[in-house]
Amino acid sequence: MVIENAMYFTLGFLAAALLAIAIGPAFWRRAVRLTKRRIEAATPVTLAEFRADKDKLRAEFAITLRKHQLKIDALRNQISGNVVALDAAMTELAALRTERDEQYAAIGSLQTREQELVARIRDIERDSAALAARLRQADVDYSDIDPDLMPDAGEAVTAEQLTGDYRADVEDLLTALNIERQRNGYLEDQTRMLLARLEKKKKSGLKDEAIAMLRDTLSQNDPESEARVELRRAEARISGAESRLNALLTESAADGQETQADGSGRLLAEDFSQAEQSELLKSSVVGLEEAIMKDWDTERFDAAQLRSRLETIASDVSRLVYAGDAEDSPALTESLFDKVRKFAADSLDVEELDPREQGSSGGAVSDRMAALRDRAAQ
Repeated sequence: MVIENAMYFTLGFLAAALLAIAIGPAFWRRAVRLTKRRIEAATPVTLAEFRADKDKLRAEFAITLRKHQLKIDALRNQISGNVVALDAAMTELAALRTERDEQYAAIGSLQTREQELVARIRDIERDSAALAARLRQADVDYSDIDPDLMPDAGEAVTAEQLTGDYRADVEDLLTALNIERQRNGYLEDQTRMLLARLEKKKKSGLKDEAIAMLRDTLSQNDPESEARVELRRAEARISGAESRLNALLTESAADGQETQADGSGRLLAEDFSQAEQSELLKSSVVGLEEAIMKDWDTERFDAAQLRSRLETIASDVSRLVYAGDAEDSPALTESLFDKVRKFAADSLDVEELDPREQGSSGGAVSDRMAALRDRAAQ
């Protein structure tokens, strides 16, 4: 049974092999024919097909190359734009950095300026407080001055005009101080000129007084001639001084108003400049000592120049001493009329006048004449 099955299997296998050998070549030829057709369809076989295929490949390559060139140009333009934008961004960044540094420097300078201003404000506050105290003291010192000699209320900077802003108040006070200093210098020059002119005119006035005295002496023979001569002499001298004073005051009418305003600001200006003058005087003395020690044994030593410098320093010292004495003196100072009266009346003794006349140094000339008449009548 087994052998029979094996024989059937072998017979079937052989039959299948014969069938495959019989049909196999036909399938092989068909496969070869189909493959050949597919290869012929894909690959040119004739010369024209080769040329056509070559032109096609060239055209495709040219198109592809042009596309790539366009892409490259677009990329180059994009890169160029990006480079320009990058340069602009870098420039802007550098400008921003510079501006940032400048802002930091400005902030630092402003902070330093703020500190300086704060310190200056504190100094100004202290100075304004000191000035306010000095102004109050000056008001107390000037309270005893004759109201006719005081400046107008509209021209002076008083404590009621202070606004509370220390910087503005200090600037106003400094401006007023500079104006008063200029007025002081101008009025001092005018006063010196007036005194010089009075001294010159004093000599010519003595002749008129002597002639009047001689004429009165010769014309009067009664027992009261001596008193009348003295009275006439005093009246002549006072009238001459009054006429000269009126003429001078008429010429300097505008300066008279500034002189009244200068009466209240003189002491304050001298207080501010006294310390500076002391320092300048010390430096002048030191420089003079150094110049003397340096040029004592040399040919450059000049005695005349040394004498002039010593006179200058002596005048400065006397001015400072006079300023210190003026601060310690009472509030009432010598008026312009008193200075003129010294030059106009040399032999008139002030102590012989009535005490009420001595108390008012700036009194009228007519009052003095009346007092002299009363004294002569007694």
